[in-house]
Amino acid sequence: SLRKLFDIRGGAFLPRDLHISSGVFASALLLVATFTALCLCFPQTTRAALAMVTDVPTETRPQARPKPAAGTPVAGLGTIMKAAEIAIPGGVIREIRLPEGYGNVQVRMWLDGDFRSLGNNVATVDRASGDVVATDLYATKPASLRFIQAMAGLHYGEWGGLLYRTLYGVAGVVAALLFATGVLIWWLPKRRAAKRPVSVRVEAGVSQAA
Repeated sequence: SLRKLFDIRGGAFLPRDLHISSGVFASALLLVATFTALCLCFPQTTRAALAMVTDVPTETRPQARPKPAAGTPVAGLGTIMKAAEIAIPGGVIREIRLPEGYGNVQVRMWLDGDFRSLGNNVATVDRASGDVVATDLYATKPASLRFIQAMAGLHYGEWGGLLYRTLYGVAGVVAALLFATGVLIWWLPKRRAAKRPVSVRVEAGVSQAA
């Protein structure tokens, strides 16, 4: 049964039981890390696979407005934050991404029900005027886009709080434990065989040959 995979016995069974139990525990989280990494590395492939079973709307970023004349004052950070908070009521600002040179400012905000602790809602604000040119709300997204956004949250440990991040980190360390217990599983039988009397090993060899 599945419960037996986590039974830890002592003595000669300890290395093998530790190897199996830790491997089962780590494999689940490491599979999540691997799968989400593939989705993040190959977003177009992920979208194409999802499109085979459900509708995946195309997402486009709003274009920046024409660059104002030199010397034109730009909106301050406080103005940009205030505009984002008005556009997404109740949102908590978690991240502000400023453009390189001139462009739109992205304000990432967290709302109740968001999958990522960083927030799944984005207010795009014009750098010059401080006007909100677009909002991207997690609550209005279809299931396919929510699934895609969940990949980053799972991969970077932004979901599940401290417990998930702790287990995620432990799963990575378990790889070293699997190497150590694997070596013991291979080495201990050889060590025990080397300690047997020569006559016993010869007799065993003769019986096996017969």
